Amino acid sequence: MVTRSLVVRIYLYAVVALIALGGLVVLGVHQVFNQGVREGVGHFKVAMADLAADELAASTRGGVPAPGRLQSLSSSLHVRLLVVPWKEVGRYPAALRWSKVTPMNGRASDHVVWARMDGVNGPIGALRVEFHPPHLIRRPPVVVALGLVVLMGVILVPPLLVWVVAPLRRMGAVAHRLGAGDFATPVPVTRRDEFGELEGAFEAMRIRIQQMLEQKDRLLIDISHELRGPLARMSIALPLAAGPAPNSYHAQIARNVQEMDHLIGELLALARGQLAPTLAKKPLDLAAIARELLAERQLTLDQRSQACQVDLEPASTEGDESLLRRAMGNLLDNAIKYTPERGRIAVATRVDGDEAVFRVADNGPGIPAAALPHVFEPFFRPDTSRTRETGGTGLGLSIVRAIAEQHGGKAALESEEGTGTTAELRVPAIG
Repeated sequence: MVTRSLVVRIYLYAVVALIALGGLVVLGVHQVFNQGVREGVGHFKVAMADLAADELAASTRGGVPAPGRLQSLSSSLHVRLLVVPWKEVGRYPAALRWSKVTPMNGRASDHVVWARMDGVNGPIGALRVEFHPPHLIRRPPVVVALGLVVLMGVILVPPLLVWVVAPLRRMGAVAHRLGAGDFATPVPVTRRDEFGELEGAFEAMRIRIQQMLEQKDRLLIDISHELRGPLARMSIALPLAAGPAPNSYHAQIARNVQEMDHLIGELLALARGQLAPTLAKKPLDLAAIARELLAERQLTLDQRSQACQVDLEPASTEGDESLLRRAMGNLLDNAIKYTPERGRIAVATRVDGDEAVFRVADNGPGIPAAALPHVFEPFFRPDTSRTRETGGTGLGLSIVRAIAEQHGGKAALESEEGTGTTAELRVPAIG
């Protein structure tokens, strides 16, 4: 989900942090700067009012400024000037009686300043000086400053996110790939920092796991081969040891030897499939293989009175015929084995997109939901109470999956307890 994405979280956090930091810096600078501006403007106004009052006092005769002098001074200073005779004391701020220049409200930054006009014999009038807005010095543009901070965050943060988060996502993809069993694809080491060390650790782990799996499979093949020799000799010697009148113990030993031989054959098939040797690939039709498999098992179907619905459409692929026959035969045998007498089996082949599909469905007892995730694991059987005759070795579906993956495909199984099971083998199709 996007709301839980690390990229989005880091991005929003960084942008908000930059905006907050930039706003505090701008407001702090603005406050300090504005305070200095106020004081400077105030002193400037006081000095200008004092200069204007002295200038007019020098040109005043009888309490009236020289003609045109007031207007010219107002134009040159860009202010409004008003001269009031001193006798109209009530119209002046009381502070003018002891202060040369007085702001209107006692603050040096006010727009109106009063200045006393002193003559030779004392005060002759008062000068009202009104400064026109806007102020001589403008405030700093706070909105523009904040906008620049946001713009810098939008430009600078994404590269940081890509630099930090991209390797994390790449390592997540590598972990998922290794968890899915892909140990053949190397992990590229693209950096020289801590992320590079992590990539190197993943690559070393992949190599070790791949070597361990290969050693396990080779050991399994070697042991199976070694066991088959003594078993073959036991199979030959058992009838000779039984003599002309074999008893039940000899028959039981023969069944056990045959069962062990079958189990070893299954182990060999599983190990060969997992080692993925070079395949003898050739163009094949799954429908043709399915017809041959059904013909070989027709006697078993008749003996169990099982109805088989067949829908075989052409499904061309390229692969090893013996391995694909083994995988398809395992799925078909499972369906026959677990379908009750007079039950129904459906066998179909088709092309689904770029995949050739072999599908087998039955109306057997089904598999418990808790067991479904484990059915392709070696030696796993959903019902531990089953015997070898009913439950098999637990390797059939493992072999199917190994062969499917060896051909670049997959095996899938769906089941509902009490309803039946559907199994599919999917391999790449060819046109």
